[in-house]
Formats: sequence, C-alpha cells, structure tokens
Amino acid sequence: MKKTSYSILLFLSAIYFLTGSLLSAQNPMIDTLKLKLQKAGNDTDKIEIMNQLRNQFMYVDIKASGEYALKMVSLAEKNGDARLKAMSYNAAGTYYTVLPDTVKAMMYIKKAIENSQSLRSPKGQITWANSLVSMGTFYHMNGRLEPAIMYYLNAEPVFVKNKADRLLAVIYSRLTDLFRRLNRLDKYSYYSEQLVEVAKRLNDLQVTIMAKNTRAGALYDLGKYDESEKMYLELVDIGTKVNNPQCLATAYFNLGGIQKQLKNYSKAIEYNQKSLAISNKQGMVFNSCEALNALAENYLKVNDYSAGFKYAEDGIAQCRKNQFEDLLRNILDVGAKCAYKTGKYAKAYEFLNEYLELYRKNADSQTQKQIAMLEGRFQAQKKETHILQLEAEKQIQDLKLKKRSQWIIALSAVSGLVIIILIIIYILVRHRRKISMQEARIREQKISELEKERQLIAARAVIQG
Repeated sequence: MKKTSYSILLFLSAIYFLTGSLLSAQNPMIDTLKLKLQKAGNDTDKIEIMNQLRNQFMYVDIKASGEYALKMVSLAEKNGDARLKAMSYNAAGTYYTVLPDTVKAMMYIKKAIENSQSLRSPKGQITWANSLVSMGTFYHMNGRLEPAIMYYLNAEPVFVKNKADRLLAVIYSRLTDLFRRLNRLDKYSYYSEQLVEVAKRLNDLQVTIMAKNTRAGALYDLGKYDESEKMYLELVDIGTKVNNPQCLATAYFNLGGIQKQLKNYSKAIEYNQKSLAISNKQGMVFNSCEALNALAENYLKVNDYSAGFKYAEDGIAQCRKNQFEDLLRNILDVGAKCAYKTGKYAKAYEFLNEYLELYRKNADSQTQKQIAMLEGRFQAQKKETHILQLEAEKQIQDLKLKKRSQWIIALSAVSGLVIIILIIIYILVRHRRKISMQEARIREQKISELEKERQLIAARAVIQG
C-alpha cells in the first residue's frame, strides 16, 4: 500500500494543530486577529496575537508569517521578558525551518531553548517544550531522525504533566512518522496507540481522523490487515456521518491498498473507483491522481491492459499538468507496461523515456538536496563554533576581569591594613611621648622638692648652730 495518502493527511493534521483548524486561514479569522492586535494594550497580548497570526499565515503566505515572527522578536527583545523572547525566537526559528534557512533556524531555536529552559511556571515550561519540538522538527525536516526523536521525547513529559493533549497529539504523530521511517514497527505501533488514546480524550474530529488513520497504517505495516481494514472502515463511517470527503477518499484508497496486498484485485478496484469518484467531485486533484495510479496498477494485475492504459494515460496527463513528479514516475512505469501489452509501442516508448528522465532527475535532485543539507549543517556548525568561540573569549575576558577585581580587592585590603597599623603606631608613639613628658615633669618636680628639702635642712642647721 502506498504511504502517500498517509503523508498528505499527516501534513494536513500538522497544519490543523498549528492554526487551530484546517479552515482557520480564511480572511475572517485573520481580520479578527488583526483587529485584536490593534486594540491590544500590552506586549504580552500583542505577541500572543501576532503568534496566532503567524500560525494562520504559515501555510498560505510564508512571507507574511515571517514578518509577524520577526515583529514578535523585535517587541520581545525590547520588553526583555524571557518567556516572550523564547516564544518569539521559536516563531522565527519555525519560519526559517519552513523557508528553509538552516543557519538562522538553528540560531533562533537555540535562543528559544536558552531563554525558556530556566522558566518554572506552567506557561514557561510549555514554551520550553515547544522550543524542543521546534528543534526536533528542524532535525526531522533535515532527515536527522535520531536527534529529532530525542527532542520530541524530551518535550513529551512536559506536555503530559501540564495535560496539553493537543500538543501531545502533535508529538505522537511526529514520532509515528519517525519510527516508521526507521522501520521500528514496535515503536511505530506504540505511539500510534498513544495517539488514539489522546484523540479519545480530546474528542476532536480532526484528531480522531488523524489518529485512526495513523493507527490503521501501523497495523497495515505490521501485517495485521484485518485490524487495519476494520479501522479504515470506521473512518469511512466517520467520513460519511460528518460528510468529510478527504477522510472518505483517503480511507477508500487505503482499503484498496489492503485488498491489493490480499490479491483481491476486483475488490481493490471497487474501492479505488469510490476514492476516484469522491476526489473528482471535490476537486482533490492529488487524491484523483493517486486513485488513477492505483486503478492502472490493479487492472495491470488482472491483465486488463486496455483499462489499465486508459487510467494510466488519464493519470499521467493530470500529474504532468500539476507537476506531481513523484507520482508521475510510478504511473509512467505502469502506463508503459500497459501500452506495450496493448501494442501501443510509440506510447510505451514515450512513457518509458519520460520515466527514465524523471528517475535521473530525481536522483540528481536527491543528490543536490543532500549537498544542500550538508552545506546547511556545515554553516550551522560553523555559526555554532563561532558562537562558542565568542563565548569562550567572553569567559576568558570575564575571568581576567574577575582576577583584576580580586587583585584590586586584595590591594585595597592590604592598603587598609597598612593604614590601620600606621594609625595604631602613631597612637602608640603619641601615647609614649605623653608618658615621657609626664615622667620628665615628675622628675623635675622631685628635683625641685629635693632642692627645697636641702635648703630647709641647711636653714635648720644654721638655726641649730
């Protein structure tokens, strides 16, 4: 079974969580938020509202989203509040991740983590965890799966503690994708179950659809086709009750994939036809191309080459028109086989030649992406190294200043001690001088008394004589 529908639904669910609903980017919501922003009286309210506006614009006008993110940064830096700065840096980091600009994305997300990691309030902790999720997303989008998982798992207990189920659903949906890519089916299955449990608590339709679709995909990968089919049939019931065409088209498409694996090609074709009819009616072009591709493959399996060629040719035309190159490569391969079997050798050659060209182009593109990603990593590492160097220089300078301060304090203490000793010596000398003067006066007084006594004795002797 193809994973394309799962990826598309996962992407849509990501938009849902970022913006509040799949339709929230419409003008009325944006106009309401702009009006609120004009009336906002303090920096906290302004930044909170700008963050909502940034989310609204994220997938409809990336430039406008970035402008609001950078306005948040400017206002938060003037305000100086750590949580507001962290929230704003995180917004800027998310913008540059989507852009993508790996150097700026890394720089802002690191600032967000640094400003929020010491916050202890519930809001502060959630801001920190959101920053970890953004770092995980950065690595996720750049193909570095292990560090992405680490950051998501570090954020998980914060959301659990604060009962932030909606944010937990985002993490669990991301973790299911990562473990699926790593072929860790045990973990993939576990987190898909966790996502279903969160969906039950939230009682939110979009979360429920995403969770059931994820869990059904996990069951399929585990080879539990009966359980997977049962869950996709539940999605059909949900989609029918709430009239959700996207849910119905995706569920029917995946049910067709299960029947194809079970080699029930006629049943697979039946489900594919239903998916195609809904997609065509709703104008869901990508879903239509998927269904056409599946129909062409299944008709090829039952040796109905004419029907297979018909659906392949229609799918090729739509994929070309809408530039769905990944899907086009696959359907060109099927179309070439059907054309060859029906004797349409010119078409078979045309489709095969285009298929090979796209295959080569994709290989070159993947190589360029790898080079660009490595270059981005190098620049980010270079920037990080420069920052670390500056921090080291600052630490050395701080150490020098600290030592200088210590020397100044020590010299001041010694100088003070010397002054105190000199004062004590001065007092002692002065005191001794006073004592010496007193002793001199006493001696003079005694000499005077002795002289008087001598005179009295002499006078007494004269009298006696």
